[in-house]
Amino acid sequence: MQTPQPQSNKAKGIPEEYSWKGYTTRRYKYFPNRNRKQTAVYSWLDALAENDSHNILANKAFIKVLADVPEEGAKKSPKEEAKALIGFTAFGYLLAEVIDRHNESKEEMWKEYARPESFAEVVVSGTDVLFTRAAHRPGDPRLGSIVTDGRDGTFVLIGFPADEGCVRNGGRSGAKGGPEAFRRFFHGMGTVVNPEYDVDLRDYLTVSDAGNVAGDTLEDMHAALREVVADVVQGGGIPIVIGGGNDQSAPNGFGALDGLQRKHGGRDGGEGGAAPPLAIVNIDAHLDVRPLMDDGRPTSGTPFRQLLESGQIEHGNFTEFAAQGSQCSADHAEYVCDRGGRIVWLSQLGGEITPNVFDHCVLGPAARKAFFLSFDIDSIQSSDCPGVSCPATVGITAADAMEICRRCGAHDGLTVVDFSELNPAVEDYRTPRLVVNLVYNLLLGYALKQKGKRS
Repeated sequence: MQTPQPQSNKAKGIPEEYSWKGYTTRRYKYFPNRNRKQTAVYSWLDALAENDSHNILANKAFIKVLADVPEEGAKKSPKEEAKALIGFTAFGYLLAEVIDRHNESKEEMWKEYARPESFAEVVVSGTDVLFTRAAHRPGDPRLGSIVTDGRDGTFVLIGFPADEGCVRNGGRSGAKGGPEAFRRFFHGMGTVVNPEYDVDLRDYLTVSDAGNVAGDTLEDMHAALREVVADVVQGGGIPIVIGGGNDQSAPNGFGALDGLQRKHGGRDGGEGGAAPPLAIVNIDAHLDVRPLMDDGRPTSGTPFRQLLESGQIEHGNFTEFAAQGSQCSADHAEYVCDRGGRIVWLSQLGGEITPNVFDHCVLGPAARKAFFLSFDIDSIQSSDCPGVSCPATVGITAADAMEICRRCGAHDGLTVVDFSELNPAVEDYRTPRLVVNLVYNLLLGYALKQKGKRS
């Protein structure tokens, strides 16, 4: 018995330009960097799998084809050609099902979204649809189900998509993609109802997303960030800023100071009474108190010198936590101490950050004060956190980092939080997910504290 032969694209009425062959002839125009392409498609596959997408086998087939297909012009076996066409076609029809924003038939959707020039749009749109579904899964709501646009939440997400400060400091570029990488996972992660801690986040907090700050220059972006943070703090919200380079910590600190002044009777009026002093905790392998550049421009290494020299941070209200002597100059350490700051070296922690140690070193001195938590994630060991601008062989663990965030979330004076140096150009799956978990634990700590107050 003769095996039926698959129908050709021509016989199916699919134009050559929409076929696998037509696609691959132009594919490298849109994916010129093979390694970056591989990273992108595999990360999306992982995201789809994590969110329990239906028909995942079709995704796997297509993603594998995109990642592993030989260079243009290279020979492929008939089997490879068949797998390519099957995977691509199956994925095209899957997109027709999941991107539910048109009423055309599947065939028309296939033709529209198979175009190479629209592929990037498909990836974004398809991922958004799947994450939205994941966030609202019946019986298992995730963080995306409680996020609204704007600045009205108990916590307000702000993106700082800039890495010019890292480059000025001699570091690697790529951190400008941090906010996008974070949001790619945020909506589908983090249970809203946590059975381990017996808490429903919805009972105690709300989350808003104010989007990304923008500007023509780094200095413009700093000014915009400072104003957004001030506005949120004045309104009683707690900004969570996702970077981006660590230079963001200067405008975040100044924005918090501005917002506190306005809130407590500053230039725009307010609630009255003196604004509380701002205590800053920098969790970082580095001290970040370098001088400004010769032309007066800031870098990712200057934010805390900028804040300390402003005269607005009182003596004893600055703590460097988990700093590493192998990455900090003696002059900079002396500067911190001369300015009334404290340094808790990584070696002093004995390989473990217990709640008592953190409370004694950090939260105790910050009691009854407004509290700025600046978390440079390169303080986390690279085996747990590889996707940063300057990975560290040693550092605190991911478990330590989550415990820190949970305890800081419960601090009554928590005023602003930032996470710096997320660099998806280095690694774009494990590390963004870790940052989402850090934010989740911050929210969890806040909810648990509020629950305790009500009980």
